[in-house]
Amino acid sequence: MEDLVYKTLVIDKGNKLCTIDGQEVPLTKKEYTFLTFLISNPNHIYSREELLKDVLKVSNSIRSIDTSVSRLRKKLGPYAANLVTRMGFGYGFEMER
Repeated sequence: MEDLVYKTLVIDKGNKLCTIDGQEVPLTKKEYTFLTFLISNPNHIYSREELLKDVLKVSNSIRSIDTSVSRLRKKLGPYAANLVTRMGFGYGFEMER
């Protein structure tokens, strides 16, 4: 399994962990899955429905995605701005921010 790397943000897929500047970022399974998917598919916006059904494979409330994004942004520090929201459309990870 190849790691996902964006600048100093590293997703170690083998060990299921995320680091920024070499420091581990504690992510829940949902946050890890969500972030891994978005970084694997950069510069594309996915609807909440797509993220729930196809990525997280759950049928939770659509608003649970909003909560996950909010928590994930706090944890991503310098990369929070890369996790973008397109009002009315969904979320994505932009590489050049």
